[in-house]
Amino acid sequence: MGKKILFMVVFLFASVVNAWSHEVKEIISPSHGVFYYYENVYYKITNEEKKEITPINPVVYGLTILDGWYYRDSLIALPPDIHIAGEEYTVSSISEECFGCLVYPLSMANTVTQVEFCNFNGCYQPILWSENIESFGDNCLNLCEFSHLVLPKRLKRLGAECVNNNQFHRIYLEDCEELEEIGEKSFSGNSMLNYVYFPSSLKVIGNNSFCNNKMLTYYDLPGAIVGEECFCDNQSLENVTLSDGIEIGAGCFNNNPKLSKITINSKFSGAENCFNNCPNIRVIKFMDKHPDEELKIPESSFKDIDPEKCAIVVPMYCQEEYKEVIRNCGNSRISQLPIIQSVDYVDSVDNIDTPADIEEVEFFNLSGVKINPESDVVSPQILIKRQGNHVEKIIR
Repeated sequence: MGKKILFMVVFLFASVVNAWSHEVKEIISPSHGVFYYYENVYYKITNEEKKEITPINPVVYGLTILDGWYYRDSLIALPPDIHIAGEEYTVSSISEECFGCLVYPLSMANTVTQVEFCNFNGCYQPILWSENIESFGDNCLNLCEFSHLVLPKRLKRLGAECVNNNQFHRIYLEDCEELEEIGEKSFSGNSMLNYVYFPSSLKVIGNNSFCNNKMLTYYDLPGAIVGEECFCDNQSLENVTLSDGIEIGAGCFNNNPKLSKITINSKFSGAENCFNNCPNIRVIKFMDKHPDEELKIPESSFKDIDPEKCAIVVPMYCQEEYKEVIRNCGNSRISQLPIIQSVDYVDSVDNIDTPADIEEVEFFNLSGVKINPESDVVSPQILIKRQGNHVEKIIR
C-alpha cells in the first residue's frame, strides 16, 4: 500500500510539474518524418488507422534535443492519449530503447500494453507500470539500482536477457497470474536476490534464466518447461520445490553447493546432467502418495550425491511402492539411497514436541540401530524418529 501511495504522489506531482506545457509541438525530420513533443517527451504516430502513438528516444532518430537531458532530469508521466490536430491518439506502447538510466520515477497510463526491447535499463527509481502491459521485449530492466521489482499483473511474456545484473532483493512474479513465458538468460546475475515465487500460469522458463544469483535461497517451480542450465551456479540456493508435470533441461541445477533439499510434488521428468556438483543434497522428498511408475532419472545426474548422507523421504505407508519405482528409475546412485516414511519434515531434534499422551519417542540411525541422539555419535547426521506408528526422518 505504501508503494502505491508513493507512486500516486509521484504521478500527481509529475502532472503538476508538466502542466506548464500542454502544447504539442510538431518536429519534422527530413529522414524520419514527423514527430511530436509533448510535456518533455518525444512521440511518433505508429498506426494512423488505429490512432496509436508511442514515446520514442530522440537520439535513435537523430533529433535535436529541445530541452534538458532527455527523460533523465525530470519526473515523467505518460498520458493515456495525445490530441493532434483535433484527433485523439492513444499511447499504447513504448518504443525500443526509449527510456533508460532514469534518475527520477516514471509513471504511465493503463493504455500501454507493450514495452519494446531495451527499455528501463540502468534506472535509479521504480516505475509505476500500466496494469495492462502484456509483454516486455528483449534486454529490458538490466542494471537497475532500486531494490524491489513489481511487474505488471497482466504480463504474459518477458523477453530474453531481461532483469539481469540488478540490485533487487525481491522480484514479485506471483501476482503476474497470466505470465506464461520467461525468455532465456533473464534474471541472472542478481547478486542481492533472496525472494522469487512463480505463478502457476508459467509454461516456459528459458535457458540460463536464473543462473548465477548469489543470494537466492529458495525456488518453488510450477509445472513448466524449464530450460538448460536454468538454475545453475546459485551459491546460496538451499531448497527447490518441483511441481507436478515439470520438465527440466540438461544441467538445470548444476553447481549449487548449498542445495540440501529437493521436494517433488508429483510427476517429474529428469534431464541429463541435472543436479551435478551439488554435494550437500541431504533430502529428496516425494509428496505424492502414489509414485510415478514411469519415473526416470538419467545416470548422468546426481553424480556427487553421497548415499551415506542422503535419504529419500516418502509419505506414510508408501515405502514399498517407492522402493520398486526408485530401484527402476535408471540412476544407480539414487537407487542406493535409503527410503524413509515421513508425515512431516523436521529440521532438528530441538523442534520435536513429545505430547504426554503418546508413546515414548525412539531414535534410530539409517541402519536401523536404536541410538541415543544426545550421547551417541551419529554419522551421517540423519536419524529416524518413531512415535508409535509415526515414523519420520530428521536432519541434525
